[in-house]
Amino acid sequence: LLDQHRPVSVSGTTLFWDRAQKRAGAWRTGHRDLDKILGGEGLRPGELVEVCGEAGAGKSMLCTLLATRVASEGQGVLYLDLTGSASPLRFYDVLVASADAPPLEDGASLA
Repeated sequence: LLDQHRPVSVSGTTLFWDRAQKRAGAWRTGHRDLDKILGGEGLRPGELVEVCGEAGAGKSMLCTLLATRVASEGQGVLYLDLTGSASPLRFYDVLVASADAPPLEDGASLA
C-alpha cells in the first residue's frame, strides 16, 4: 500500500528541462523534411543535434543558418564547432543578409 502512494523521485535537471520544453515548445526549421528528420516538430530546447555528411555538402551552412535564425528570435543557441572552421564573421554575414543586424563598419572586428 505504501508503494502505491510513495512520491515519484525526479531530478531537478529533468524537471527543469521538462518545464522548459513545455514553455518553449519546438522550433520549426521551415523545411518540412528536415523537421520530419528531427522527430516531426523541428528543433526542441535542450536537444543536441549532430549533423554529419560529406565534405562540401553544406553542413556548416545549414547549422549557421539555423543557429542565426533561432538566435534572431531571442532563443539561446550553443554552436559546437569541432573542426575550428566556424567564423563569427560568417554568422554576422548571415544575420546581415537576413536584415536582422546593421552592416559592420569598416575596420570593426567580431573576433
